[in-house]
Amino acid sequence: DKDMSKQLTAALIAASIAELPTGHISMPHKQLGGDINIKIHNVAEREAFEKIAFGLDSEFKDYPQRAVTFAHAVVDENGKRLFGDDQIPVISEWPAYVTMPVFQKYNEINGVGPDKVEAAEKNS
Repeated sequence: DKDMSKQLTAALIAASIAELPTGHISMPHKQLGGDINIKIHNVAEREAFEKIAFGLDSEFKDYPQRAVTFAHAVVDENGKRLFGDDQIPVISEWPAYVTMPVFQKYNEINGVGPDKVEAAEKNS
């Protein structure tokens, strides 16, 4: 495919980014019997999330990463979180099959590669 070898200029990159989804995407959640919105982080939000969730001085570092990610990933139609930090201990007690699809979709849409996910799994 010739198109794939096209050299991207700053203008072409900007034009492509303008067409990409932002805010959140909706995904069906089989176990919960409905659709759930997953936050799409911009670069600054993603960095802030990593610090809050996984930083060495994070208050959440002792909680399962899937619970922390779920609380930060699930949003309403306006992109506002449905679950506050105070609910992370509760989410930690939920069945893994509830949080796993959200954790995987969040990582997929926010560009967290398998290496990051593996490291996260080792640390949790």
